[in-house]
Amino acid sequence: MSLARQPRFFLIGSWDAYRSRRELLRTPGDSEELSAEVEVPGGEEESTFQILLNGSWSAVLHPPTSTQAHASWEGGAVAGPSGDALAAEMWRIRRSEVGGGSEAALPALVKIRLRLRQVDGWPE
Repeated sequence: MSLARQPRFFLIGSWDAYRSRRELLRTPGDSEELSAEVEVPGGEEESTFQILLNGSWSAVLHPPTSTQAHASWEGGAVAGPSGDALAAEMWRIRRSEVGGGSEAALPALVKIRLRLRQVDGWPE
């Protein structure tokens, strides 16, 4: 598959009220991984996000179930694309996953890296 025809993936999230798209870019040295860094509010107990296929709000890739919705979850299937980014199951980032328990002191913004593995150009 040529690079021009490969799908592109974008993150949208609660960290900025779903206003901006951040593209997942190829990780240097890894032909199957895409990644992006985002800053999430350190004071929030949980942040949510979606992955948009080609940047479209009507083509969202999401976790298959709420039990598989946490950003630290690895393996298994990615569901979608589905037609409504805000109605589909959300990916979740818990405060405890980015810097300790709910009582931990975190800076106002915490930088995290989200990664997406691909097989033949499609999320695994």
